[in-house]
Amino acid sequence: VTSINWAENDRALFSSGVDGSIFSWNVRAWNKLYDHNQKGCNYTCVQGAPDKRIFAVGSDRRLKLVSEKEEDTVSSPEMKFSISQLTTSPAQRLLFGGSTRGFIAVAQMDLENGIV
Repeated sequence: VTSINWAENDRALFSSGVDGSIFSWNVRAWNKLYDHNQKGCNYTCVQGAPDKRIFAVGSDRRLKLVSEKEEDTVSSPEMKFSISQLTTSPAQRLLFGGSTRGFIAVAQMDLENGIV
């Protein structure tokens, strides 16, 4: 496990791993809600989105908005540097990403159309 993040309502927990897996967990029932797996991608961080989807970054240098339905998952173009950590602003309108090289990137969250 490389990252753990709580959902805004404290009812779900999100986790990621070096095996390319991202999980959404129901903490009341302690069962898996859904998972996403991408072989060859070592995920470094997950961040819950307000609409039950999950932002994720990993070794493929793409920012993903992962959804319960695989076909609804949105991916950014490959970035020039790897993002290693994610967090949202308190109002959850901005997504911040930090890189191992010291860069901080900011993006507006557009949950209807994916990542801006």
